[in-house]
Amino acid sequence: MVEVFICRLPEEKSQSDLTSLLTYVSDESQKRILKFFHLADAYRTLVGELLIKHVLYKQTGKRVKDITIGKNAYGKPYFPDYPSIQFNISHSGDFVVCAVNDQQVGIDVEKVKAFDLCMAKQLFTEFEYWEILAAENKSLACYDFWTMKESYVKALGKGLAIPLHSFRVKKTKVDHFVIIDMDRNEEVKDFMLKQFTIATGYKLAVCARDASEYNFCKHPDQISFNHLCNAVI
Repeated sequence: MVEVFICRLPEEKSQSDLTSLLTYVSDESQKRILKFFHLADAYRTLVGELLIKHVLYKQTGKRVKDITIGKNAYGKPYFPDYPSIQFNISHSGDFVVCAVNDQQVGIDVEKVKAFDLCMAKQLFTEFEYWEILAAENKSLACYDFWTMKESYVKALGKGLAIPLHSFRVKKTKVDHFVIIDMDRNEEVKDFMLKQFTIATGYKLAVCARDASEYNFCKHPDQISFNHLCNAVI
């Protein structure tokens, strides 16, 4: 089952609350979080860590500090001792999201802003670019493609080492998309894309290996910030 977890950042953020919660993440994570200049950025990273804790405890009954977290050559975190628990984190604006699967999985959430069409032309395939130009809301169309393509790249675990224009996201019917490898000009059949609606002004996409529509959760599991904090303390 491809599960999706969502946590919205609290409206009130304080350095003291952040500091008290840092004790529940690794020393390496603490150092990284404390380097952020903006408090909201620190909160997003912290909530991402707490979401991983929540997911891990739900899956294994163990705490993150009791389990080794590794990173592949491209920086994607994973559990070496639990290869059947694959996860990925993303955050933007007020939301932090996490996808979990027993095989490769990627997730991307983005707060919709004005998207530079010149950048879109460079990033996306010619087919996608023309679809964007034909869309009524071009920025929404850009983020539709961006989140789906990012979720696929993140599922592969290679980051931006894979150019976004090297593959195409093609809509085949309502709410159904396929990935086309541009070099081979053929469909990538072992990965499936899925979009979720979480809030006005946000786009969310998940990509999972060897998954079907029935393998995806129907709705994301929404976890409040307070519940998340209480669950790991």
